[in-house]
Amino acid sequence: MRGSVFPNQARRGHTQQVTPTSHVPPTLIDVPPLVPAGVGSLDIYLDGQPVGDVEVQTCARCRRGIIHHVRVDPAHRRTGLARLAVTTILERKSDHTWSTPEIPGTAAAQGFWDTIGIPTGKPITCRHMRDADGPDIPRRSVSASWAGPRR
Repeated sequence: MRGSVFPNQARRGHTQQVTPTSHVPPTLIDVPPLVPAGVGSLDIYLDGQPVGDVEVQTCARCRRGIIHHVRVDPAHRRTGLARLAVTTILERKSDHTWSTPEIPGTAAAQGFWDTIGIPTGKPITCRHMRDADGPDIPRRSVSASWAGPRR
């Protein structure tokens, strides 16, 4: 079965074949933040098993959004799951201004964000987000590699 080519990569001269790892489409589950303008997530499941998540913070009042972390199980990387989750978030909150923190890592990681089209390196926050990030507010732990959904 042939995979699809990402439109943004095709325009840049890159072809990335997406090979599905399952015949069942992925399930995306919203995990809301514990406080308004706090950090929530969009969890990615395949065949009922967690394979990744995207930590996201949005402020409905100021219409700002920050994608903090994108994690996908190494066995499921480069299959389009991260792109699906991120574009789903962006489409759901298309009236928001989006940013990310600095993206450490490889050229492949930076290439991913270049094709998504979100400025990286300086998150654009608002007062509500800063209040939600206070020292007493619980937040999912931050991990360099994905080890399952954080609860």
